[in-house]
Amino acid sequence: MEMLHARVRKMGRRFDRLSVAERHELRKDIKRLRYAAECFAPLCRDKPARRFLKSLKALQDGFGALNDAAMAEAVLLAPDAPWHEDPAASRAAGFVLGRLSASLAPEQAAFVELWQRFRSLSPCWR
Repeated sequence: MEMLHARVRKMGRRFDRLSVAERHELRKDIKRLRYAAECFAPLCRDKPARRFLKSLKALQDGFGALNDAAMAEAVLLAPDAPWHEDPAASRAAGFVLGRLSASLAPEQAAFVELWQRFRSLSPCWR
């Protein structure tokens, strides 16, 4: 668990430079860390364990929203997407991209806060 925790912290430090695939891997590592911590939580002090698990869950959820937006953007911008041929579909895709872009800034700001909270907590197994 210690190695997984270290890997999550290391990758998360460079979150803004991660590719979509690397972000997906980081999200999977966060998920693994959360499930492992849940298994050990009964052996830990109650309050620190609850705080750590709550932070991991929020981080995993926040990361999911960012990944979903990144994947949707990749699909919409794919050069071989069929809607590039249809003006109405292209406008709809542009609208969706605009909404994604507008919602992404607050999501990223929220993620930074979640990340700082996670980094401030000591793992419950220590």
